[in-house]
Amino acid sequence: AFVSFVAGALLGPILDGTHSSHNVLHYTNPSILRFGDVYQLETCWWVPLLFGLAGIILGVSHPLLDDYHDTKNAKEMALPARVTRPSAWFVASAVLVFSFDYWLSGELAQRAVGSEHVVAVDVPLAVLALLTWRVFDNTAGGAFMAALTAVCGPLLEVALINALHLYTYTSADWFGTPSWICWVYAAGAPAVGAVGRYARRYLQLTS
Repeated sequence: AFVSFVAGALLGPILDGTHSSHNVLHYTNPSILRFGDVYQLETCWWVPLLFGLAGIILGVSHPLLDDYHDTKNAKEMALPARVTRPSAWFVASAVLVFSFDYWLSGELAQRAVGSEHVVAVDVPLAVLALLTWRVFDNTAGGAFMAALTAVCGPLLEVALINALHLYTYTSADWFGTPSWICWVYAAGAPAVGAVGRYARRYLQLTS
């Protein structure tokens, strides 16, 4: 859980900052972190905590769902070891693909105009989310968590935007959120799940 929290708290704000740099999202009371003249990160104090909490939920749930599958099925139905006991390279690849997906969402959303975003943004992000799950998870439990994240993530954002007024999207569709954000959440589940699975494997090997 600690590893998943740290991973989410560190990487989450950096990825989220790509949306701000693409003029897709801006915070009401932002904290601007400048890295010389090269890059500036727009974030807020609570963002690392929120991403860290998401990291715990996804990082812990995937191994637990793996265990549940193993108790309900015969050995012949065992989940692939490359997924349930991933290597460091596998995890790094999953995180890199998700990072690309996050960046791409901002790039596509910035370029899209009006109703074009359904085809220009939603479709490619949906395809990428499905491929991310297929390559880096491909389990029923992982599919459930990706779908759950795709639903609960935007619902949480609706509250953060409309009830707490913490940030705004420059182009929103439903209750202050863009339609394509659900696909970003879905793509994140396999990557964070891989981190959680790797952390548990490491603990098992060292205990």
